[in-house]
Amino acid sequence: MNTIPQPDLVHTPAIEEYLIIEEKPTPEFEAIIQIATMLFDVPIAMISLIDANQHKIIAKTGISTGDTAREFTFNTAVIESSEKLLFITDASKQPDINHHTYISGENRLLFYAGAAIINHEGIAIGAISVMDYQPLDATPKQINALKSLAKQCAILHDYNIVAVKLAKAKSELESVTKDLEKFAYIASHDLKSPINNLISLSHLLQDNYEEAMDEEGVEYLQYVNVSAYKLLGLVNNILDYVKSSLLNIDKKEQVKVGALLEDAIYSYNPLSTLK
Repeated sequence: MNTIPQPDLVHTPAIEEYLIIEEKPTPEFEAIIQIATMLFDVPIAMISLIDANQHKIIAKTGISTGDTAREFTFNTAVIESSEKLLFITDASKQPDINHHTYISGENRLLFYAGAAIINHEGIAIGAISVMDYQPLDATPKQINALKSLAKQCAILHDYNIVAVKLAKAKSELESVTKDLEKFAYIASHDLKSPINNLISLSHLLQDNYEEAMDEEGVEYLQYVNVSAYKLLGLVNNILDYVKSSLLNIDKKEQVKVGALLEDAIYSYNPLSTLK
């Protein structure tokens, strides 16, 4: 397969997300290109991402070239080919590719094999390639191995994106947790403190002035006392909910319907519990 397709700069899938995440080389990609050089016994290998404008190298060995315009690389031809694969045994015999970066200059690259990196959506986002300064041939097993490495690159790219999204979600969750903890502190101080004061005051009145009150006054005082405890329990339950680091929605517990009914009746008519 020696035909080089002409660059199509009109429509290229957007891969900005990949370009941002793969800003720095990772040991995993470095290991893949080392395997590629050993498979083909060549000195040069690279993994690159390609968008509408640029060819960004994210891992390489045996070559000093940096990022280039996408129209001047073999890797661009790989993702634009129908088979998503490009194999050139001797570039010197193909005068139509002299404009490519790797062919010009004294150290011309004559052998090239590249396979497209295709993500889970079926979009060719880049390529893995091997090169040499001398003409070479490649076996079907070597080409299939290169395609397998391209699949591993795609899996690693997608994994990195998921990992970054999870890290972002974790950071956002930690921020929300801090806000909840702040709310819990404020609620603990600003809500529980006056409730406790109300309970203490009701006990003080009951202990010192109950004999001076008529039956109705004592009943109302008891109502204040019970209501304050109910409110304190409600606040404590809210705080326990907020402070929970993990809510186990699968955990089941028995509910006493009678007690639940009493709480409902109390909410409607607090004095009914004092009769």
